[in-house]
Amino acid sequence: LVISVPLSFFGGIGGASKCGILVKGSNYLETLAQTETVVFDKTGTLTKGTFTVTAIHPEAGFTEGQILEYAALAEQFSDHPISQSLRAAYGKPIDAGRVSGVEEIAAEEEAARIAAELGAMKLILMTDVRGLLRNVADPSTIIPVVNVSDVGRLKKEGVISGGMIPKIDCCVDAVRRGVGRAHIIDGRIQHSILVELFTDQGIGTMFY
Repeated sequence: LVISVPLSFFGGIGGASKCGILVKGSNYLETLAQTETVVFDKTGTLTKGTFTVTAIHPEAGFTEGQILEYAALAEQFSDHPISQSLRAAYGKPIDAGRVSGVEEIAAEEEAARIAAELGAMKLILMTDVRGLLRNVADPSTIIPVVNVSDVGRLKKEGVISGGMIPKIDCCVDAVRRGVGRAHIIDGRIQHSILVELFTDQGIGTMFY
């Protein structure tokens, strides 16, 4: 019995699709065959995003009730599912007046501020996308260089949308705060930082 390699790939991709798993191509199937560990860090990937407090382990000098109360107070202004679960577990009215000066800062915003404060020449955001694409379905449409003054137009055109907005806003903020260049690159690509920084063509999108 002889089975051609392409037919094996088609069979594997088809079998995966029946299980609700999308494999975009045979090269990814080969990579999956060598996978030993898969790490998921995004709520909703493997869960429904519904959390429940199941245990509290206080340090000496604190009770479980105190820890839960402090957590509920700290999280009272957030809509994050974890925050909601903490408030639900507390189960009592929360006195908003006990907490003041609350500011919720996205990680990207803080990265831009830190880079500027350090006087960094470059800020690099490593993600799971190639960079800014004109067509998200086509990696070859990557835009290698973007002037921050063009970001508003690209948003209106729909080129910048969804999850790319906070990343690119971070790059714009960093550049306007004095960081020399900001880059968005795909951290899954081997030596991606070196290729982006030390080659003429780069590998992601640079903002200046």
